Amino acid sequence: MKTRYRYLEDTAFLKELSLEHIKTYLAKVTVLNWAEEPISSIEGRVISASINIDGQSSMRRTANLSIAIDGLMNNITNT
Repeated sequence: MKTRYRYLEDTAFLKELSLEHIKTYLAKVTVLNWAEEPISSIEGRVISASINIDGQSSMRRTANLSIAIDGLMNNITNT
């Protein structure tokens, strides 16, 4: 005898369940001058990121960030 679960036939539920782990993160990077004043900024959807925290280093936090930029208005070299 085969056991049937009704939720296995509910396509809307199964689609929502399969997308549950998907999250979208947005990032904005602001370029500063030596006086720490904003020069320009760029923003987009985060593809991958990592952060390293080292209490023994003079530069305590470093990060790597890959973002997808949409449109020409986000070209950081057009300052």
